[in-house]
Amino acid sequence: MTESTNINAVPHAIDLNIIALNGSQYISILLH
Repeated sequence: MTESTNINAVPHAIDLNIIALNGSQYISILLH
């Protein structure tokens, strides 16, 4: 159980990082 949850948690963390990067770029575009 713990191994499967850890494996599934990695892609979700990467997706959150990508969303955060895209969101910051989108906000910077709106400000400029």
